[in-house]
Amino acid sequence: MQGIQGIVAYINAQMQKVTGAQVARACGMAAPVAWAGGTTNSTLLAALMPPGANVQRTGATGTFTETFDTAANIIAAYPELDIGQTYRFTYCNVAAQTATYTTNTGITLTGLATNAGTSLSHAIYVTKLSATTLGIQVTNC
Repeated sequence: MQGIQGIVAYINAQMQKVTGAQVARACGMAAPVAWAGGTTNSTLLAALMPPGANVQRTGATGTFTETFDTAANIIAAYPELDIGQTYRFTYCNVAAQTATYTTNTGITLTGLATNAGTSLSHAIYVTKLSATTLGIQVTNC
């Protein structure tokens, strides 16, 4: 009996060393990334939107425009994305201000155009349409 109790004690001690972010990654989820994009308009950079990301936008003090990074930058950041493939990340506007999504060079934007804030989340799907272009679709989670 002492052997089993020793094993259980060891496992419990090891589990206490695991962070929530490690559990999230192990389950295929990204830990939330709080991003203070400034008090006004900003660009959602490629580095903030990898597959599975959970971006939580803070900092805006009034209605703002959220412009996606250029297709060239996103494609360069994620070279493993093949033509025709799609990945998803989540964007949560916790700034309690209305965000309007806008396109950038090489991007075709479809779906929802605004995020009314107050912790409203959108699923954002990024599809590689060609070697130089992307389609981004914004939907409700």
